[in-house]
Amino acid sequence: MHPPTLPCAVLPLRPGTPMEQWKQAIEAGNEAFTGPEPATALGHYRLALRLAQTLVGDWPDHDAALAALVVSHHNLADLHRLSNAHEAAITQVCDAHDALQGLIADPLTDLALRQAALRHARQTLHELLRCARTAPTHARLRASLAHDRQGLTVVAAAEFPTH
Repeated sequence: MHPPTLPCAVLPLRPGTPMEQWKQAIEAGNEAFTGPEPATALGHYRLALRLAQTLVGDWPDHDAALAALVVSHHNLADLHRLSNAHEAAITQVCDAHDALQGLIADPLTDLALRQAALRHARQTLHELLRCARTAPTHARLRASLAHDRQGLTVVAAAEFPTH
């Protein structure tokens, strides 16, 4: 039996900077999520994720851009959990963590962006571990967690200056 499919509306972009557009999309998604029909949040959250992905590396405040990315993925995961689409929820959590791990591991990534990714990886790792409590043998979760076991986070932390 498959979980119910969530509807997805195509939403127009409002004027403003990409960060302002992201905030508008997240706020609309949050309002829909807590409203009488939470499934309508899907279109807003997907738009927010697309906007957040464009911010990474292009927005001057790396922490804000990565927070937008993580929040977008995690809000989608929460929405999928609410709809009993647990596989989709796990995918969102893994996608968030893997995106940060990719930035951390890439020596061509700007140092400030790598450091910001390392800071935000604590939150994504926490969500991975939360998912692993209910699906400990899930292959994608295990692969995402393996990034940390391989030492990428530790190596990256050692490479970054602290002053």
